[in-house]
Amino acid sequence: MIIYASNAQQYIVRNSKYLKLEYLTFGGKISRLKEVLVKFHPDLVVKYSMLFDNLNTFKKFRDKMAHCSFEYEYSTVKFDIIENVEDETGFQYYKAFPYSVVQARLATVDGAALTVPLLQLSSEIILRLKNHHPNVYASLGLG
Repeated sequence: MIIYASNAQQYIVRNSKYLKLEYLTFGGKISRLKEVLVKFHPDLVVKYSMLFDNLNTFKKFRDKMAHCSFEYEYSTVKFDIIENVEDETGFQYYKAFPYSVVQARLATVDGAALTVPLLQLSSEIILRLKNHHPNVYASLGLG
């Protein structure tokens, strides 16, 4: 929602790249969000810099979970993330890295550290769109 409400110009200019999100990776969407804010709301990049740090921390562990095999043994509350590793000679192999649920929680960011700032940023962007471009705001069904 933040990207869609970030600027009215993208609805006037045909084929705006900012609205093309369908094939972006999770990391690509984080980058696009920052790119949009840098261009249209640079003051918010500074204000929400910690949000981007937290999003990138979350992304690193999320990528491990999403792109690697993992085995979970409920009785021990531990799991292994199996990653492709490359040694100093260039030889690649799979290696299991054990994680406890506690370690996994510590490796990610507290949900409130992401959710609250994202909601605040979204509200701020939507309010700016409403105040400066009420027609676009209304056409997006935000009002």
